[in-house]
Amino acid sequence: MATLRKAKRRVKREVKKAERRVKRQVRKLAQSAAKEEQLLKQKAQAHLNDAKKRFTTAEKHVKRYIHTNPEKAALIAAGVGAAIGAAIAMALRKK
Repeated sequence: MATLRKAKRRVKREVKKAERRVKRQVRKLAQSAAKEEQLLKQKAQAHLNDAKKRFTTAEKHVKRYIHTNPEKAALIAAGVGAAIGAAIAMALRKK
């Protein structure tokens, strides 16, 4: 009986040790995931800022082109509109 109690206490101690190890590992993983999340957020923000700058630059170029070439810009817009309209009409016919 005494050896059975000793074995039971030993098993309990080992289980508690294992539980503490698992908890430490979970905390480490959570910290690592939080750091990775922060890095990904920073990268995403940097890419978003870059995209905003590029779109703003492109918008300025388009406005300048329209201002200096209004006839060409109107013809281009009409051509693009006609192409989009034809694509929609074809898509609707297939249904």
